[in-house]
Amino acid sequence: MSTSQIDYRTVTHPMAYTRDEEIVFNAGTHTDAIRMRYADFAALVHPTIGEFCRRV
Repeated sequence: MSTSQIDYRTVTHPMAYTRDEEIVFNAGTHTDAIRMRYADFAALVHPTIGEFCRRV
């Protein structure tokens, strides 16, 4: 399967956009990071938002 056939998806937890206005994530190196408003990130990426665990 070539990389053009892979369906990449970005998944975020609901708390990612309700707790903080900004998010910080790895920028492809061990020393660089990107900080941006979650609203801008969501507008660019259109992430799938969901909870993937349950409290016990």
